[in-house]
Amino acid sequence: MGAPGPGFAFGPETQGFLAAVRAGGDREWFQTHRAEYDAAYVEPAKAFVEAVAPALAELAPGVHAEPRILGSIFRINRDTRLRRDKRPYKDHLDFWFWEGERRGAVSGFYLRVTPDEVGIGAGAPHLGKDALERYRASVADPLAGAQLASIADGLERDGWKLPAPRHRRPPRGWEADG
Repeated sequence: MGAPGPGFAFGPETQGFLAAVRAGGDREWFQTHRAEYDAAYVEPAKAFVEAVAPALAELAPGVHAEPRILGSIFRINRDTRLRRDKRPYKDHLDFWFWEGERRGAVSGFYLRVTPDEVGIGAGAPHLGKDALERYRASVADPLAGAQLASIADGLERDGWKLPAPRHRRPPRGWEADG
């Protein structure tokens, strides 16, 4: 898979805009910086989607890459109704390239751009009940679990930063050992 083509870049403008949002971009601030949002966030994001779409299609035929907000580009607005953090805007730029129907996508590719780093991911965003049980059984299986742990260790040795586990306890019905 080759590098994105000409016309694509997340430069200092994008990082500066995201840093300003992080520093306290409220609704009033956002309205006065709307042109900067379009130039530093929306346009580079669209160009990125267009640039990587052919390479992703080679990697995963049938993957969807839509260069628009609420397509492959997540919106910057946050849903604050059920969150403690009431900041109205995200301080990062997220992308989703999915297989199948977007709403119930089984798998895909994910990218996040923040003021100071870029994160990537691939796989299933949500597992149905049966798939989740199969995944848990694989993790708990001595051979398959060891292989998964070895893959994670190898990624970390190669310099990848993996997210910390989000749960402190095993799910109901599963033992903590192993």
